[in-house]
Amino acid sequence: MTEEFKKDLIAAGVNLETALSRFMNMEAMYLKFLLRFPADPNFESLKEAQAAGDTEAAFRAAHTLKGVAGNLGLDRFYESVAKLTEALRAGESGNTDGLMEQAAADYEEICSVIKRHNG
Repeated sequence: MTEEFKKDLIAAGVNLETALSRFMNMEAMYLKFLLRFPADPNFESLKEAQAAGDTEAAFRAAHTLKGVAGNLGLDRFYESVAKLTEALRAGESGNTDGLMEQAAADYEEICSVIKRHNG
């Protein structure tokens, strides 16, 4: 992983030090999983469930994304999707538009960084 990629990840809210420690400081292994993140189908599932008003399906997708984001050290995205997850858990589907917008912005930012460095 280049220094520029690392700097861009940190700027996008990634706690690289913590994430790498979860992967036993094996940068290649971390990178393998990080590069798969944009292809994870859960964000698309979340958007579809939100649009359909399916709170249960939206909760499942958001909860899964929260776990993946936590494991990968995607702290900024983790925080926004965690707030969305808790609102969905509480059944507040009508009050999640702003939370979804923030989660989407954070998701797009991290995916953009990953794609830009590994196009």
